[in-house]
Amino acid sequence: MPTLRALAEAICRNPTDAEDLVQETVATTLASLAQFPEGTSLEWWMFATMYDSFRRKFEISK
Repeated sequence: MPTLRALAEAICRNPTDAEDLVQETVATTLASLAQFPEGTSLEWWMFATMYDSFRRKFEISK
C-alpha cells in the first residue's frame, strides 16, 4: 500500500485525489481478481489499474 499511495500522490499531486485513486484501485482490483492473469505481478497489475483509473477520471488520453 505505501508504494501504491506514493505513486498515486506522484501522479495526482493532490492528497485527496490520491487517496480516492488508491481506494478505487483496491476496489477495482478486488472486484476483478477472477481476471488476474496467472504469472503476472499483482503489484504491477494494480499499478496498471491505477493508471487506467487515473486516465479515465481526469480524461487523459494514452
